[in-house]
Amino acid sequence: MCIRDSRKVHVTVLRSSSVEEDKRRLGQIYDVMRRYRDAQSQDHFVLYLTQGTQRMMLDFPNDPMTCSQALQADLARIVGWDGLRVESA
Repeated sequence: MCIRDSRKVHVTVLRSSSVEEDKRRLGQIYDVMRRYRDAQSQDHFVLYLTQGTQRMMLDFPNDPMTCSQALQADLARIVGWDGLRVESA
């Protein structure tokens, strides 16, 4: 069994001019995270909703998931690679 450090996935969502569009994208991101949910994992995620210089952070410390290349690719389809950052927690 390979033990690795836990990771935190930071996902940045740029606000659009449509609240409905923003809700839809946030829902898509959360659905992706749920698909990779793993109660045994130490990996977690944080969402940032940004507009100009304003940034709101939504932290999900009680929703562990497994960070993988597949997860990152699924998220990049929604927010682009520039919207993702993975760090050791």
